[in-house]
Amino acid sequence: MSKLDPHQTLITVPEKIPWRVPAGAPRESVEEAVLAGSEGEAGDYLVLMRW
Repeated sequence: MSKLDPHQTLITVPEKIPWRVPAGAPRESVEEAVLAGSEGEAGDYLVLMRW
């Protein structure tokens, strides 16, 4: 198995993930973290959801 190349790999520890409650969602029902791109702009984006 090859080693991780730090120039090609981004690692975010769980404590540093910027979770937020989406607009219109009840508190403590769902959270999201936008990891790449933007939901409000054209193009691809990556979002983690936590229920």
